[in-house]
Amino acid sequence: MKVRFCEPVDDLVYGFTIITTDGLVLFGTNTELEGMVTNAGKPSDIRVYRMSVKLQLGLDDIFFTIGIAERQAKLCDIRQSRVHILVSETRKYVGIAKLETTL
Repeated sequence: MKVRFCEPVDDLVYGFTIITTDGLVLFGTNTELEGMVTNAGKPSDIRVYRMSVKLQLGLDDIFFTIGIAERQAKLCDIRQSRVHILVSETRKYVGIAKLETTL
């Protein structure tokens, strides 16, 4: 995510949540949960933050919600369902997760 700071943010936390079309939260994490230390943001700073995840999901439409906050639960900005992904797969299975199996 690309962030432009309008005011100072000292204890910065950023992260994402993966949600289905039914509103089921499949996964979510942020820099605080991951134990990462982030730099403070100053007004007019522009920064790019990256997180990656290996998706192992069943066939479905999923949405990523991204957000940035101060550590003490002060939400700075959130973008609900900002990224939409259609998961498609040729292997047949049931459920919302694609797990590795050996038979």
